[in-house]
Amino acid sequence: MYNNIMNANDKVRKKVNKKEKNTGRKKNKKGGGDGKGGVDGKGGVGGKGGVEGEIKKYNTSASDFWTPQNLYDKLNARFGPFDIDICASDENTKCDRYYTIDDDALLQSWDGVCWCNPPYAVPTAKSIRGIVDVYIKKGLEEINNNKKCKRICFLIPCKPDVKYFHNFIFPYATELVFVKGRPNFAGPHSYEKTSGCRTPICAVIFEKGKLGTQRYSTL
Repeated sequence: MYNNIMNANDKVRKKVNKKEKNTGRKKNKKGGGDGKGGVDGKGGVGGKGGVEGEIKKYNTSASDFWTPQNLYDKLNARFGPFDIDICASDENTKCDRYYTIDDDALLQSWDGVCWCNPPYAVPTAKSIRGIVDVYIKKGLEEINNNKKCKRICFLIPCKPDVKYFHNFIFPYATELVFVKGRPNFAGPHSYEKTSGCRTPICAVIFEKGKLGTQRYSTL
């Protein structure tokens, strides 16, 4: 049913099989939030609607805008407890288990109940390119094919006009949570300001056995 989700599934699986299975790092520091790591040097997952052209590894600190703790706590209470932070760093992981940019989450197995605030954009050879759709497709592949993946909570820009919302989120989401206001994603590269992020934010939930139920709520 979901064979058309990712045209590059076979390519990704071949890469994963070449690497030793990685179940995530263990937290050794108490951090303040999630990170923006986990993109491989060649763009990770391709296919229709994915990332075109070469994507170079980027400086995670430049994309290190941490999720507000109170927002994370509310989502964790409703959809957790989360077992693993898919896009994190040693300093800011929300979970005891996590992947950093060096682990490359796009090539790893997402087991358990997953928290994912992915990088929103990365530099390519020609420009800055959005990458949220790559993580969404990877998440659907994990829910569909990984028996250990139970639920994924994504925190992403709320852009219902873009293609990946219509191709992957609206048809398959278990629940969409619209966040009131625009949270301030604090971090070493954010400004101290009371105004929030530039775009509205929403949480997208994919749950095994409940894809496409399309519940809507607010937070």
